[in-house]
Amino acid sequence: MIAVSADVRAEASRRALALAGLPGDLRARHLARLVHNLVSAGWPQDGQKLLGKARHAVRSAGDPDATFTLTVSEALLEYTRGSFGPGLERIEAVSRRSGLNEPVRELLASRLRTELLAALDRYDEALRLSTDGLVAGQRDHQGWAVREWVGGRGCRLLQVGQLGEAAAALDGVVAAMEKATPASSLDVQAAVASGRVAMHTGNEPQIRKCAAIARALLETGARRGQCSGAWLLALIALWEGDAVAARAHLCALGEAERLTIVPLNPMDVTDEVPLARIAMAAGDGELAASAVATARERLRLNPGVASIAAPLPTQRAW
Repeated sequence: MIAVSADVRAEASRRALALAGLPGDLRARHLARLVHNLVSAGWPQDGQKLLGKARHAVRSAGDPDATFTLTVSEALLEYTRGSFGPGLERIEAVSRRSGLNEPVRELLASRLRTELLAALDRYDEALRLSTDGLVAGQRDHQGWAVREWVGGRGCRLLQVGQLGEAAAALDGVVAAMEKATPASSLDVQAAVASGRVAMHTGNEPQIRKCAAIARALLETGARRGQCSGAWLLALIALWEGDAVAARAHLCALGEAERLTIVPLNPMDVTDEVPLARIAMAAGDGELAASAVATARERLRLNPGVASIAAPLPTQRAW
């Protein structure tokens, strides 16, 4: 199920919730999963709207599975809002008391924890958690877990500047994606990260591979993949020195969508820098102002995080 897009998983929960006579524990589970999948699919506002109803159902049912999933969903919402500290507290608390023995759900929770740690500049911890997850997946012969952790570890290596090791991890994931359009959010993240590594190292063949995957993502109809695909193509156009083409990629889903197309799950807390550069070079004042406002709000929520604070003093140069 982890390889199925969040949109498909959300629709499965909607259909289950429409069944007459659904027991309370199953209803609570599907509501919690629906919140999680809506946020994962790129619709955090819809997930937030459903949160109150899901909380009521989960409290009434007292079901451990539903409680775990809802708490992970709440942490994911905190993450997409940029509230990293509270999100990490939630995910660490639920991980300590989880006794579900459900590898897929526990992997999703652990992967979210790595993203929250990385967003807080706690890169060593995030990389260690990714490496531990990879080792556990290899030990237990869980191919799906190995693929997810290899990609996640590659993203962490990129963040700490270990480009050679990051490329070695991510290139293999991208090679597998070329055989089929990636569906999981973690596949999508790996494709974007691989493209970024290739731009840093000037690896044009790999850039072309990642661009082809990005174009395929735009055709999937899944918002999460479309946003990531458009963003990667915009970054490649910026790298090539064509800010007008970069802005056009940001408008792939519509002119208004350019303001919200930068991926939030997983996110790179420095993405507003290239976004503002595209906006200013293309003469899009509204987009530039939106990028600066987002960066300022993220800093307000996380005042001690250097990677969030560092770009702001030089925002005039973006």
